[in-house]
Amino acid sequence: KPQPQTDAGIEYLLSPEVDINSEEIGRLIDFQAIQDMMNAYYKTTRIGIGIIDLKGKVHVATGWQDICTKFHRIHPETLAYCKESDIYLSQNVSEGQHLLYKCKNNMWDIATPIIIGNRHIANLFLGQFFFEDEVPDYELFIKQAEKHGFDQKEYLAALDSVPRWSRETVYNVMNFYSKLAVMVSRLSIGNIQLAKSLKKQKLTEAELKRHRDHLEELVAERTAQLAVAKDKAEAANLAKSVFLANMSHELRTPMNAVLGYSQLMQRDASLLQEQREYLNTINRSGEHLLALINDVLEISKIEAGQTTSHVATFDLRALLGDLEDMFHVRTEAKGLQFDVIGINEVPRYIEADENKLRQMLMNVLGNAVKFTERGGVTLRVSVKSMELGAECKVEERKTRDEGRGTTPGEVIPGQVDNWKPATDNHQSLIINLQFEVSDTGVGIAEEELDKVFAYFEQTESGRKNKSGTGLGLAITRDYVRMMGGDITVTSTPGKGSTFRFAISVSEGSKADIKDRAMQQRRVIGLEPGQDIPRVLVAEDTETSRLLLVEILEAVGLDVQAAVNGKEAVEIFNKWQPHFIWMDARMPVMGGLEATRRIKETEAGRSTPVAALTAHALEEEKEKILAAGCDDFVRKPFHLQEIFEVMAKHLGLKYVYGDEQEEAEPVQTNVVLHPEQLATLLQDLLGRLHQ
Repeated sequence: KPQPQTDAGIEYLLSPEVDINSEEIGRLIDFQAIQDMMNAYYKTTRIGIGIIDLKGKVHVATGWQDICTKFHRIHPETLAYCKESDIYLSQNVSEGQHLLYKCKNNMWDIATPIIIGNRHIANLFLGQFFFEDEVPDYELFIKQAEKHGFDQKEYLAALDSVPRWSRETVYNVMNFYSKLAVMVSRLSIGNIQLAKSLKKQKLTEAELKRHRDHLEELVAERTAQLAVAKDKAEAANLAKSVFLANMSHELRTPMNAVLGYSQLMQRDASLLQEQREYLNTINRSGEHLLALINDVLEISKIEAGQTTSHVATFDLRALLGDLEDMFHVRTEAKGLQFDVIGINEVPRYIEADENKLRQMLMNVLGNAVKFTERGGVTLRVSVKSMELGAECKVEERKTRDEGRGTTPGEVIPGQVDNWKPATDNHQSLIINLQFEVSDTGVGIAEEELDKVFAYFEQTESGRKNKSGTGLGLAITRDYVRMMGGDITVTSTPGKGSTFRFAISVSEGSKADIKDRAMQQRRVIGLEPGQDIPRVLVAEDTETSRLLLVEILEAVGLDVQAAVNGKEAVEIFNKWQPHFIWMDARMPVMGGLEATRRIKETEAGRSTPVAALTAHALEEEKEKILAAGCDDFVRKPFHLQEIFEVMAKHLGLKYVYGDEQEEAEPVQTNVVLHPEQLATLLQDLLGRLHQ
């Protein structure tokens, strides 16, 4: 008789990817009917049986011996031996066959599989017996009783009750059990198919009735189905986003070592100019690769609706100057002219998302340089319009260009600040900034203009160039629209292209930003008079761990390292560090679990824990803070971030080193002759004498 609960989800239950539980297995096999049948079989033959699923759950048990129920499946170690036997038999037995195995409890087990719809569901099992032609090793079982704390007398009595069968009997019984397993499989499939057929017929009749009597209800049901389909599509889209985020995590971790060690090496004052250029090349290439990784991640953030603007005051002219320096290197390498026009025509300080604006300009400029082989590239920036906003203090402006790599307050000959505010009262300005990037490159065919801002789409020139991801301009458009503007392109094949976009920003004040020189100072140690803090670094990736330890020890901190969360908890309890850098993802015990355990202790509640994560999605930040972390830094990190976080939580004060002059090669084997010294000035000779 078909069971009603077996008529749905058969494709799901029999899918190899699905981890079905014991309740769902019960929907496939009528274990109670088999139990009743095997109880009668045991009364006649005194031969027991068990049906055990692949997770070790016992569904049918008849004739099991005391050696199992009172001893071997009670003690954790002997139970582990039983489960090891179950796993071995499950992984190696074939349909219609049986497999014999002697478990580590020194008794025999034999099993045959139950397979439904090509899926191995469970094993029909005969276990814990001896063959009549073998003599049990009582000394071994006595030792086993002593080892596991069994009552020796009861254990040996149970051992004497273990059945002893001839090999012929065992194999005949298992031939019968194998056929029984096949029959159970076929009956289960037939039962399910019949239930599905009845269900289908019932659904068909119900649907006909609904069509006849309740057309509006049918429309509502179809609408609900569309909503479910929409939810599934959104779930699939989210799964893709999570995959991209995880992929980004795996890529950002090694990038942390590449960029971190190159920054560490740049601190060496003895580097030659050629060596510094090598390190600068490594840094630029690493940052470029990181930008590509971030492009991929940005898709998932945009699709998941997690991209937000981080508005802050920054130096717009400094940003434009940095881009000018960066792209001069690229254009000079290709023999191109590169001009930035209008830097002094725009306000120096603005309130906007600096990172997104920089990324937008880098994407557009990067494309222009990539597809231009002769002529040049020009970036024009201007104020398209202004309007008054909320009240604020307007800072007096001077005719100088600070923030272009110069000392604040320095007057640069020949340069004039042409930016003039539209009002002298204390109201902020809402400014519409326009950016225009034009080139003399290959251009874009009219029929391909619609591909320019599409994800993963490339024009013919892009495909020929064989570089890029087809993401940069698509992400740029999303960013521009997020900042209240839009981007357009005009192009003539063979003559070049022009991209224009405008965004709305507020005028900012110098008082709202940190001095760039302060941000870029190189930490070389701790100020005297401070206690040396103990710092624990928990990081499973060796290169990242050694990098952070080297950074911290280089400025005089006392550092210990852990390779996983469990070790971090142990070191914390013994060493009581003042600060902990905790990688979020580690084996054995993750960083967030380790943080929870540390924060549960009295000492841990007052110990700052800063998480290190290569995961860039915003929900990861929420999980980190919810676990008890006091701060977090994303990989790859800059050295200054590390020192700023520790200063924030420990109140550390640092000693800073000035930028070191370029090291000069040391000449060796130089021989001085008297005639050379004779030409020296008298005052210099006097000083040498002294």
